[in-house]
Amino acid sequence: MSKLHIPFLRTPLLLCVLALLPLPFKVISQDANTEKTILLNLKQQLGNPPSIQSWNSSSLPCTWTGVTCGDDGSVTELDLGLRYIHLGANNFTGNIPPQIANLTGLRTLFLHQNQFKVKEVEAFVDEIREFDW
Repeated sequence: MSKLHIPFLRTPLLLCVLALLPLPFKVISQDANTEKTILLNLKQQLGNPPSIQSWNSSSLPCTWTGVTCGDDGSVTELDLGLRYIHLGANNFTGNIPPQIANLTGLRTLFLHQNQFKVKEVEAFVDEIREFDW
């Protein structure tokens, strides 16, 4: 009786075994550097506010104010205490995210020059009137 030889099954098996091995440190480092670069760009776009002064290229994002990381060291949450959101002049369509109404610290919201439906905007304004202005 001859053995059945199926060489194409070796590759998927090898890939499964490799997937179970820990990722090389270099790959993890690149991801951390990418997150750091993105967050530093966000800081710059926000006008380098003093509240996130701890965000700098010489420290890890997990040590920064308002940044929470998971067990693997990747950024999982940002808490910036939003007070001002400018979404104007983007021609956004669709729904205004209802979660915006949960931003109790929000004081200014610009929605001009977008394509939101008037009835939706009116309903949203009625909802946010409950904010503590």
